[in-house]
Amino acid sequence: MAALSVDRFIDYKNEDFKQILTDYDLVLDPIGGKTQEKSFFRAKKRRPFNSLVQEPNQEKAYSMGITGTYFSMPPTSERLQKLAKLQASGAIKPVVTQTYAPSQKKS
Repeated sequence: MAALSVDRFIDYKNEDFKQILTDYDLVLDPIGGKTQEKSFFRAKKRRPFNSLVQEPNQEKAYSMGITGTYFSMPPTSERLQKLAKLQASGAIKPVVTQTYAPSQKKS
């Protein structure tokens, strides 16, 4: 089974990814807003730019020679059951990188 990995970490507080990344076959935007605007410049011409949070500016995408789409798939019980089966079978494995202590509710 292939594992997820990164080619290069980017410290978003101190580095501008717009200055580092370029010419990608696929750009997937999970943030929107200003990040989406900067992300347009990362896609190769005639390649897809997909946003998970908002419709991309079609005029801007067209002017840059890329295809902008909005993709959203709301969670349904059927989809969640499929994910649970994939996890149980070992086909996918969640990777926990950080945990947080439960919050204390005030009564």
